[in-house]
Amino acid sequence: MTIVKEDPIKIAYTWEYEKLSARKRETIQRWIKQNVEPHRIKTYRGVTSHAIKHLFEESKDGFYITNRQLKVALDEAGFKPEDTWPEAWEYTISIRIFDY
Repeated sequence: MTIVKEDPIKIAYTWEYEKLSARKRETIQRWIKQNVEPHRIKTYRGVTSHAIKHLFEESKDGFYITNRQLKVALDEAGFKPEDTWPEAWEYTISIRIFDY
């Protein structure tokens, strides 16, 4: 029998993301798909979850979300943080913003 170890951070944050309606979760995922991509230079770091959260909130279809909700949304979209300390995690990603 293989025991799969769950990510304790994802478990702690998932409940908060799931409080959002399905429509809001779909809106966040659509925005991520349209505006976030892996950065081509893997040594690049410095886009924080907090900065991405504010870009989403200020976008045309954006609304208030917590930093934790954004982290789970990025995780579900396949983006993993490079640094999970401090609270604003860092991601090796590029942001393209077209909907302002």
